[in-house]
Amino acid sequence: MVCRKVMLYVDMEVNGVPLKMEGIPNKARNLQMNLMMGKLYRNSRHTRSSIACYKECLRHCPYVIEAIIALAELGVALKDIISLFPQMMFYF
Repeated sequence: MVCRKVMLYVDMEVNGVPLKMEGIPNKARNLQMNLMMGKLYRNSRHTRSSIACYKECLRHCPYVIEAIIALAELGVALKDIISLFPQMMFYF
């Protein structure tokens, strides 16, 4: 497991996102992969791609606090974040 992670970081593209992870289709990515890609895109300052990955995390599991915080820090509007949750009653 550790060897795979090291390989992903060594095999980086110019923009900083691993080629191997970008080659995986969106539908085949799991929660952990989307979270990792969101972090990598954010560190390489690809804001739109990072936001897309974090939103996909919330579609997989709406209770990923790390993704919610990251979206807020990236400047996503609260109403857009809330719209990703299942239909619940929110009182403000």
